[in-house]
Amino acid sequence: MSIEGDFVRIGTAEAASSTISKGTITLGEYPDGSAITSPVIVAQGAAKGPVLWVQGCVHGPEIAGPLGIQAFLAKLRLDTLRGTVVCLLTANPLAFRDNRRFTPQDGANLNRAYPGHSEGALSELMAHRSFSIAVEIADAALDLHSGGDHLICAHHVFYHDDGSVLGSRSAALAKSVGAPFLCNVPVNSLIGAAFLSFAARGKPAVLVESGGGARVTPEDIENHARAIRGAAALLEMLPADDRAVPSKQGGDLLILRSTRGGVFHPTAAPGQTLVQGDEIGRIVNLFGEVVEISRCPMTRAWLAALRRPYMPVYSGDEIAELSALA
Repeated sequence: MSIEGDFVRIGTAEAASSTISKGTITLGEYPDGSAITSPVIVAQGAAKGPVLWVQGCVHGPEIAGPLGIQAFLAKLRLDTLRGTVVCLLTANPLAFRDNRRFTPQDGANLNRAYPGHSEGALSELMAHRSFSIAVEIADAALDLHSGGDHLICAHHVFYHDDGSVLGSRSAALAKSVGAPFLCNVPVNSLIGAAFLSFAARGKPAVLVESGGGARVTPEDIENHARAIRGAAALLEMLPADDRAVPSKQGGDLLILRSTRGGVFHPTAAPGQTLVQGDEIGRIVNLFGEVVEISRCPMTRAWLAALRRPYMPVYSGDEIAELSALA
């Protein structure tokens, strides 16, 4: 990994000025000694400038991130790009190959394993290897997510602003991605998340969510592509997009879980504003009886994510994610 003048090398991808290069980076090894790799794409602009790191598929089924990267690159004019966009398409290639949220080999959530460890378990090692590259070269980072198979997410962004200069830069980055919902989370709420680990190393970073529930829509893909364009414009890597997106500001995230088992019937929608007592969904058993009604426990909140409709749930399963509104 190196940046020398107008030449950028990330893994096997080697990009000169005004080129896009494709390659791989090695994140570990299989038992037979062959490399565990992730595809990487490096877009090098016509002029020198900042480096934006973009990654997807921290969770295996969340394909909207890589598709958003593809959509961004398909319309990118290198003659207007100042600097470099580095795109790691599968931050967790093992989970991606197995279509699982967590790493199959050790059961770990990669988004709780950052910044990783050079002598840690497999997920910690993969996190360490990609994070070490990113934190050395990047001026800012985007972590693209799409809710996984179980949750449908409203288009929103997580960041951490503690009032410091770095916090304000992360807040500006969050506003730049074009999401209608912004969630400023405490640093201890998502320990091991990639975007918080970047911030801990002095790099503004955000986590962008859109989609999920075992499906991807064209809107989800465009949301992620727009996030990259917006972040690049903020860094003055691309011309500014003057289209403003009205946004709601949320605080810490609350995870709402079922206490009964059955089939989940939603009665609210992702992105909906709720007040205390509003119904979110019902758990119905196989006799057709309502055994639990899930309600908003906050005074006022917006519904960041909701369980996929008519999905069987265990007692203790996540039903919804709520963010407090002032």
